[in-house]
Amino acid sequence: MINCFVVNTLGTLSRQEIVIRDEILTGRGYVTISTNDENGSLLTLTSTPAALATGSGRISLFVLNRGQTLVQATWSGQDLLVWQRVNENVTLTTAPSCALIAPGRADCFARGSDNPMWNAFGDIVQATGALR
Repeated sequence: MINCFVVNTLGTLSRQEIVIRDEILTGRGYVTISTNDENGSLLTLTSTPAALATGSGRISLFVLNRGQTLVQATWSGQDLLVWQRVNENVTLTTAPSCALIAPGRADCFARGSDNPMWNAFGDIVQATGALR
């Protein structure tokens, strides 16, 4: 089974399970995933999500919100996620591109509004780290 994540036209995140059987792909329909932050506020998402398989049944998601700042959540089979802001002080202009650099550690890159490439890194379970 493959889980595909997309930001829909309402600015929320949707997930589709895709099953591969006998070399045939079958989608099971879209499920909307919660986009509330740690304060309970609804986030509007604006970029393509970056998804990293971070463990058995765990996918860390990184995406820009309406304020063009990076937010992160980890999906582990439940569609009720709490999104955490990685850094509210940096405005980004491109969708994040992320890579797993070690178990539980990610590097994300995106272009800033001042034009240089910014790098967010850190522990993806707690969404810590710095944006520089």
